[in-house]
Amino acid sequence: MRGSIILDTGPLVAFLDRRESHHNQVVKEFKSLAFPLYTCEPVITETCFIMKRLPLALEQLGSWIDNGIIRINFSMENHSAKIFSLIKKYADLPMSLADACLVSMFEESQESKVFTLDGHFQIYRTSSRRVIKTIGLEP
Repeated sequence: MRGSIILDTGPLVAFLDRRESHHNQVVKEFKSLAFPLYTCEPVITETCFIMKRLPLALEQLGSWIDNGIIRINFSMENHSAKIFSLIKKYADLPMSLADACLVSMFEESQESKVFTLDGHFQIYRTSSRRVIKTIGLEP
């Protein structure tokens, strides 16, 4: 996963939903990314919940996973102690399960970046106090 892009819920929803306020900016950013994009099951779960009224968008998401454009290669079972430690540490934000998984994914990678619309990633740190590198939208 070295140098890869770790995908958060916000950009995924914005890409799939043309009515979302960041849609055009996210589509433009997606065009510049190298595929595959990596994510975790909680991000897919959040996205499916948010997009439940847009069945064509969910179909597209499923297709991207089936075709390897989005890869889910993270096991919560193998990282549960770290994940729940992060959730406890950032309880005042609060940190979502998806965010904790993405931070854990970033911590294991070298030179990766998290594609997010969530400002919390500017606050989160790895266990070694490493800053989470992100791709986001310009204000």
